[in-house]
Amino acid sequence: MTSSSYFFSDGEKARHSFALVADWVRAINGSDDFENVLTELCDLYSAETAQISRRSRRRDQTRLIGRRDRTDRKLFSRAVRSYAAWHLGDLIHSMRIGSVSYLSETRCESDTAEMLEEAGLADVAVVVIGTNDAYTDFLELHFANPVPSADRNLIATMGPVFTQSWKKRAQGKIEGILNGRPFSISDARPLQAHILDPENPAGLTRCEFRICSLILEGNLPDEIPKILTVSKSTLRSHMRAIYLKTGVSGQVELIHRLHAAAGQQSGAA
Repeated sequence: MTSSSYFFSDGEKARHSFALVADWVRAINGSDDFENVLTELCDLYSAETAQISRRSRRRDQTRLIGRRDRTDRKLFSRAVRSYAAWHLGDLIHSMRIGSVSYLSETRCESDTAEMLEEAGLADVAVVVIGTNDAYTDFLELHFANPVPSADRNLIATMGPVFTQSWKKRAQGKIEGILNGRPFSISDARPLQAHILDPENPAGLTRCEFRICSLILEGNLPDEIPKILTVSKSTLRSHMRAIYLKTGVSGQVELIHRLHAAAGQQSGAA
């Protein structure tokens, strides 16, 4: 996936949407990769992230089925997070199948709005594509900019199409994916304590703590591996651990949290 979205005219988007349906059907029936069709979704609607998740009705758990993000394979990639699960929780189970909801249009709590802003997001679209007595499956699109009305109309048209084909998906396809991903994705409140507090509330390793310090000092992603004499892949692993332990959504929110806490400390001094 490219770092910037492809440009499509409204007419081209409509045509590509029909092609997307065919790719979606192939993906959910096992003849294609989920990541490919999610990449198409991101490119077509200028989304930062496209992901499919499953929310349990029996426990407070959301599990990832498939995901594509524009920062994938970059040094500082975004952490996996469901903003829909965070904001809506079990209300997802009562949403109408195939309909599209935008977090910007819900009664958004201040902490949810702040979380989206810190992650560099303007809106999140949620489409429930399937539900039963045990769980609800939903598609989630993250946007860095407000969604144009033409795109909203196309997404609204695609919702019922995705839902109908999801009902006819290959047996065992999704269960096989989930069996290989035993852990739930983050939909919890981020750690509120200062990440670089001497008490180390996030439980960072010495190297992870040092990385956060270097980020706070303004070091660029390409500079940090050289300073620490580690490979870029090693740094990516450390960053994933930092995101998981601190509950931030990615580099933008991490930098915001580090500088906000540093500002509070200097103001109190």
